[in-house]
Amino acid sequence: MWVYAVQDFAAQYDLVAYFDIDIFLRWGDIADLRNLTFSGQPAAAVQDRSLRGRSAERSVRRNYLPRFSEAVRDKYFNAGFILANGPVWSSEDVSGRALAFLTTHPEVCHYADQSALNAVIDGNWLELSPTWNWQANMRYDFLIPSRNPRLVHFTGPIKPWSDKWKRFDDRKHSEASSLDQTP
Repeated sequence: MWVYAVQDFAAQYDLVAYFDIDIFLRWGDIADLRNLTFSGQPAAAVQDRSLRGRSAERSVRRNYLPRFSEAVRDKYFNAGFILANGPVWSSEDVSGRALAFLTTHPEVCHYADQSALNAVIDGNWLELSPTWNWQANMRYDFLIPSRNPRLVHFTGPIKPWSDKWKRFDDRKHSEASSLDQTP
């Protein structure tokens, strides 16, 4: 599980970035986040789309999030992209505690590592702009060119490598990116 790698790196580095395999960088540089100011939070992340989305997301808010503390229900992050604050992540043993939570409460961990991390971090994380983890699915894909996110996370069933319509063709995204950025 990837949280072991984050724990190992967190013991050695001030910042550790984790990306799910279905995320790609559209523009910019991840190094732009190196000067974030943490106030004791173990991680920086982007709010999960379930807290701001429609229909299916409302079901997650109504049926799934109430299993967590109030802090998590109000501030649940998507674990597709996390920037770990190495010293705090390490000293609080976030990875170890998350794995223990996943093992002891599998019924609560519908989203596996994401659920466990949210449970142990308990709302104490630094919120990043959605541009750092644009959670795309078929309902929101059309917004990618106009919102121009830096990182696109394909959370739905269609992934860039299996899209027969080539809606996520890198060339199209590169062209849209260059058109969206004005000097």
